[in-house]
Amino acid sequence: MNNNKIKWNDIPTNSSLHKNIKLVNKKTQILFAIIFAIFQYFLFSAIYTISNNHNSLNKTYVMAAQKDLEPGFIITENDVKVIQVDLGETHNYFINHEENSLILGKKLLTKIYKNSLIPKNSVVSINHKNSLLEKIPLGKRLFTLNLELENYLNILKIGDKIDLIAYLEIPGFGKATETILSGIEIIAITNQFHAKERKTTSNSISFYLFPEEVKVLSFMKQYAKFSISLRNPNDISSHSGEAMTLNKFIQNEKIQKIIKNDGFQIIQGKKQ
Repeated sequence: MNNNKIKWNDIPTNSSLHKNIKLVNKKTQILFAIIFAIFQYFLFSAIYTISNNHNSLNKTYVMAAQKDLEPGFIITENDVKVIQVDLGETHNYFINHEENSLILGKKLLTKIYKNSLIPKNSVVSINHKNSLLEKIPLGKRLFTLNLELENYLNILKIGDKIDLIAYLEIPGFGKATETILSGIEIIAITNQFHAKERKTTSNSISFYLFPEEVKVLSFMKQYAKFSISLRNPNDISSHSGEAMTLNKFIQNEKIQKIIKNDGFQIIQGKKQ
């Protein structure tokens, strides 16, 4: 009896089988990669859809200007449009598409540029009479100044044009007399009558100024006494309403340091 021992090394290697196994493994990896890519696609699509739906929930349909709209303009349907925006916590400040009746046929108080949203407080009824504040020209301010006007009360009236003169005495600087405002139009005149003394105790006049002019005049009020001079309304020797602040006094280096963009400070006199 022959005992033939089988040696494993003697078994021939089946190269075709190994190739098939490698091919199957490679196809499995490719298939897995495709499935994973498809899974990622649907996952990101779902996230994107949820995000868009969430953003849509935060957006509001509001009214916007179809074109530039000027103050006093009567708004019609052709002047506005509906847009969708995310207003956050400010959504109550603007006209939404369901409130368009609040602005149609109404008068606009402020300028609204094309594509800008329309605030709820920007319109009034066409029968509404403008208040004094609404009459202030854009870019200007209403300024009131107390004066001694007893000598002028009988002849001074609203609409007159005056020159405003300041007699200044500033510690550490000296005295100066300056024409501060030239050809300024009086908008209002107010006086207070003291019953016991039976006389007018104070007077004030109001006029429109640019913000920088208000700043300069507010500074001068600390150190000046004011008087006025009347002029012929046909006198156009100087520009109407122009503040005479670009003079040597205002251009003084020391004064310029005091008149700052954010306010004023007291000028300290020289110590003895």
